[in-house]
Amino acid sequence: MKLCERLKFWTLVLPVSVVACATSQSQMSGSGPHITEIKKMTHVFTDRVTPRGISVGRNFLGQRTYTSVSVMKGEQPLAELPGVLISDSQGEGIRLRFYYHQPSEKLSLNTAIMAEKFIDALVPVRGRMWPAEPSFSFTYNIHLIGWDERIDGEITRVFRNNTLELNFYARALPIAKNDFLFAGTLAHETFHLMKRFYPEKGKMNAKSGLNKAQKTMFEEAGATLFGHCMDLQVSGEIPLGHNPVSTITNSNNRAETRKGSFNDHMLGRFIEPGFEIDKDYASTIFGPMLFTTLWAEYGGQVEMINVGDPAAEKFMNLCENNIWPPEKLIPVLQKMADDSVDPPELRRKQALANKKSP
Repeated sequence: MKLCERLKFWTLVLPVSVVACATSQSQMSGSGPHITEIKKMTHVFTDRVTPRGISVGRNFLGQRTYTSVSVMKGEQPLAELPGVLISDSQGEGIRLRFYYHQPSEKLSLNTAIMAEKFIDALVPVRGRMWPAEPSFSFTYNIHLIGWDERIDGEITRVFRNNTLELNFYARALPIAKNDFLFAGTLAHETFHLMKRFYPEKGKMNAKSGLNKAQKTMFEEAGATLFGHCMDLQVSGEIPLGHNPVSTITNSNNRAETRKGSFNDHMLGRFIEPGFEIDKDYASTIFGPMLFTTLWAEYGGQVEMINVGDPAAEKFMNLCENNIWPPEKLIPVLQKMADDSVDPPELRRKQALANKKSP
């Protein structure tokens, strides 16, 4: 996908399909039949841009393949790869292996704690959302890197024996400081992967009338929700995080700034079956905006939601009942659009956008 800057350091296959990517920093413009023009979309981050993605396809031999993409921005080239195995946790067909070239007892302990919490959270979800047969096993190879190191990586594997092995990169420092929010990233990308491996189970109903771009938008919203629900279980909290601050010009050519969320009118239009949205922004802009609209509705203008908060309970309920397939979010969002009360505007601390150091 063109938003994902990737460097293949090895591949023996030619994957063919769509890549589902996490948000990346960009300036964009485009048009559609109902929203006259998207003047400017600026993604604001509290950390560095870290696009990740998943794709599935087939190689020239016709074998089914899957690809994991991970890009970390930084000023320094990566010192060493793959590093030393610092923890290896597994259970119920799920395995997390962490590597780092500067191992420490603290980091080994924290990665093991995060892995066990992730496994405990993913096992019941796997049984509820995805068919028991065939039973998939998941292996996550997580290569930790320094704060300012960079790496662009893509690894493609042939699917064999119902085993999925994914490679990702993450900053070591947050995990060393007991920040386990990377678990949500793993869950987010797992959602995209399973959406493609179980299309008949996660496929959105053709009778819904949603067009392809809308389905992409709902898939991204579902993956974002799934990642945040996993973060609630692993970390006990979720930050507002990497969601866009957007300016959309409506049909009357009046700029309307949305702090990551839709008002009722816009929400109603975007989820209206067949409403034409720009496919280039379906996953990078509009999917995250559906999530932040839910955040605004449930949590208001807060920057953090914690386990025990009413908003956390509502998010967990959505993850249990309304994201597989993602079109199950439609009645929830439609009720919000019809209540004649716009969600509060989200206000975020712009000063964190260019954070350079821990």
